[in-house]
Amino acid sequence: MSRLASQRENRTLVRVQPGFVGYMRIGVDLGGTKIEAIALDDEGAALLRRRVPTPGGDYQGTVAAIASLVADMEAELHGRGSVGVAT
Repeated sequence: MSRLASQRENRTLVRVQPGFVGYMRIGVDLGGTKIEAIALDDEGAALLRRRVPTPGGDYQGTVAAIASLVADMEAELHGRGSVGVAT
C-alpha cells in the first residue's frame, strides 16, 4: 500500500452539510497576535475559517486556545479532522 493510500485510510469521514461526505483537514497558523485556523475538504476547498487572539506570554492559554478553536470548528462542521500547526 502506498503512503498516500495509507494516509487516506486514516482520515476521518465528515458530514459538513446534507449531501457532503468527505475528509477534513484543519490547518492552524499560530502567530504572535492571532491564531487562525482553516478547515479544508478532501479537494482542498475551504469549509470554515476562524481567528482568535493569541494569549500573549501564556503557553497553557495558547494551547487551550488552539484546542478550543479546533473543537469549535469540528462541532460546527459536525465532524473531526486531522490537525496541523505552523508558526
